[in-house]
Amino acid sequence: MNDQYDRFAISPAADFDSRLWSQLEARLGADQHHAAGSPKQVEILTIETGSTDARHDKWRLGKIALALAASIALVLAAAVMLRHDDNQRSSTELRDVDPAEALPLGRRAFITADALGSRWREQEMFTEAVYTEQTAATIAALPECADLTATGLFTPTTKSVAARQSFSPGRNFVGHTVFVFATEEDASRAMDVINGDVYPNCSFNFFDRLIPLGSTLGTDTSTSEAWDAPAFTAHGERLVVIGQHAKLVGPDATVDAYFVNAYVQVGRAISWINPMASPTAGDSQFAVNKAITATATALDAVFGH
Repeated sequence: MNDQYDRFAISPAADFDSRLWSQLEARLGADQHHAAGSPKQVEILTIETGSTDARHDKWRLGKIALALAASIALVLAAAVMLRHDDNQRSSTELRDVDPAEALPLGRRAFITADALGSRWREQEMFTEAVYTEQTAATIAALPECADLTATGLFTPTTKSVAARQSFSPGRNFVGHTVFVFATEEDASRAMDVINGDVYPNCSFNFFDRLIPLGSTLGTDTSTSEAWDAPAFTAHGERLVVIGQHAKLVGPDATVDAYFVNAYVQVGRAISWINPMASPTAGDSQFAVNKAITATATALDAVFGH
């Protein structure tokens, strides 16, 4: 040890992080080795001449300052890690929704039967148990549809609630569902999925399983495929339209039905409605747009900014 320097060993305070202390010791050891060759270039640790008590007080203050700095560094590092984990989760996973809060809001965004026409009446179609059962059958047939529960579009899910309605004037029908999510961002992610490649086929398969279970059309089987629906006026904050051609086979006849699956987003909610259209009759587009306007208006009254 060069006699120009005084050095002594100490133990870290109880509240000083052991990893930081190890790094400090390693650094001091490296500096000491370098100082032995050129003592005038590096100071390792110097103690001013003075009383023992003064030196002790200075060292105690130094230890406290180092311990405090280490504690602050650890707290900040933990905060950064938690923030990173939360950001990572929020970018890939929707938040859970509170059904007790969200479901009443969805029902407030229901439409009335006369919004569709004077002959329309609201009616009960299926229980939630039936929806869950047929969802499971769809996922078993098309495993790629399993991710739809994580985006709140298939039941059972914790990512949304679904308030459902059904209407019929006789042998026709319209379904209407209001999905309510925890946040507007979650609803936007769900709309991205609806507008993607997987969702249409999953929704068609699910639809085809439900139709034979309903008595409105007396249909034995339904087979659906994509159909290029006409363009419609923009509604809400975002509108996605999925055209569907369903071949409905009953005991007496086969019917080619064309559905306009319209998904409208307003805030944290998405409404779905599926009025029938004719691929040739121009007046059917007016009826479809009337149905879309009705659900968009009801949605905006509850979830609009």
